[in-house]
Amino acid sequence: MTRRGFTLIELVAATVMLGVLITVSVRMLAATAAADQAAWQRQAAWQEAANLMERIDAVPWEQIDQAHVDQLQLPERLRQSLPDGNLQVQLETPPEEPEVKQITVTISWGGTDTTPPKKARLSMWKYKGSLRPESSSERPSTN
Repeated sequence: MTRRGFTLIELVAATVMLGVLITVSVRMLAATAAADQAAWQRQAAWQEAANLMERIDAVPWEQIDQAHVDQLQLPERLRQSLPDGNLQVQLETPPEEPEVKQITVTISWGGTDTTPPKKARLSMWKYKGSLRPESSSERPSTN
């Protein structure tokens, strides 16, 4: 007697294996999407921290004070992208070096009761009497 087709047991086994394969694939896809989202958030936070540092660095030393750094805010697009996004800018002048200002930009987001928030933190030191020329007439010639 020749057998044609599949038995019920073979069909059930194939269906179970297909179900397991689809479940594993969906979980892997979800994990990959979550990792991509986390990487994008991390990159966006670091980029914004660098942009804020450049904006602060463009301000003359004498004009950088706590009131100036307190005015800085996260852009709306980033606040919408980072859950519980928070910007903190610290300005410190070490007592032993009064002509130096240390600026630290921290962007934090996420976090739950069981996990700490993620952070992007950059620091820079700005010195009085920067080496950067103040006006175009003081720039060295390139001839």
